[in-house]
Amino acid sequence: MGGAGFIFTGENDADIMHNSATINLNVLDACHKRSIKRIFYSSSACMYPAYNQQDADRPNCIESSAYPAEPDSEYGWEKLFSERLYLSYSRCYGLEVRIARYHNILVPRVLGPRREKAPAALCRKIALASDGDAIEIWGDGLQNPSFLYVSECIEGTLRLMRSGFHGPC
Repeated sequence: MGGAGFIFTGENDADIMHNSATINLNVLDACHKRSIKRIFYSSSACMYPAYNQQDADRPNCIESSAYPAEPDSEYGWEKLFSERLYLSYSRCYGLEVRIARYHNILVPRVLGPRREKAPAALCRKIALASDGDAIEIWGDGLQNPSFLYVSECIEGTLRLMRSGFHGPC
């Protein structure tokens, strides 16, 4: 999907919501028609209310904090909608659904400016800056993000898919 420079500007909201919802509706419809038994949905921590993550010392990402819903972006609203969509297919059609709410997945290569995660964005800004230039840093510097390397993400996803766990994690 991209990093904060893509998701949180507001410029891409319609495309993000349209494309993601369309993909998820089509995937679920195809799974239902073909009697697929188990499916994985990659959600996001962006579905949590923004105020849950504003205290850098005590971010709150437990399940009971997800509602009442108040995501910080249209991307977060789409993720929340799609979680509910997948869970509805589980209840109504018996589809075994596994949902993980990822935060920041680091990959060896980035998609380019505005699509990268914080470490790559900071490195790019520093590398492109001339001596004496200021670089733009988002936030107040007190954020405490979590990062997961892609190989660990794959391993965790495989374990989740093989488990009997139901519900978002």
